Amino acid sequence: MGMELEISNMSFDGALIAVQQGKVDFVAAGVSVDEDRAKVMDFSVDYVNSTEVVVVNKENSAVASIDDLNDKIIGVQQGNIADFYVSDEANVTPKEIKRYTKFAQAAEDLKNGKIDCIVMDLYPAEELVAANTELTILEGTLFEDRYAIAVQKGNTELLNKINEVINQLIADGKIEEFTANHTNK
Repeated sequence: MGMELEISNMSFDGALIAVQQGKVDFVAAGVSVDEDRAKVMDFSVDYVNSTEVVVVNKENSAVASIDDLNDKIIGVQQGNIADFYVSDEANVTPKEIKRYTKFAQAAEDLKNGKIDCIVMDLYPAEELVAANTELTILEGTLFEDRYAIAVQKGNTELLNKINEVINQLIADGKIEEFTANHTNK
């Protein structure tokens, strides 16, 4: 895009606020497209569809299936789509929701029995399970999601440039290639 990339490491919900306020130009961190977010930020074309899954401890699973989340202590990444999903009583009525900024801490709490499961995207879930042999992903998909890049509302110049790059990456098969490599780790 002819621009210099400067990466700012921040919490997920902090990044979404920063883009709304114009403190960062865009957020590219598995940002789910939803109606409420579209009111306060603009989105690129979707670059990937994701699958939300449930991660449990193999040895001490209080959650036997994806339909068994009621009255459980559920870990999620603070401010992401899984957080919103488990916070909606139409979907699930957890005993408690524990919100994390990093999945590594959630994994430790799951291994130590402080939470019953983690609801998260399939790709990082596969990486988490690969790094923590005590954990496993339950069969089934909790819900599906779409990811796009978020920009400040009204920043159509940047959005058009981002869309151009994403569309080219899709046309060249690079997004599919990355996704395939990512899931085969």
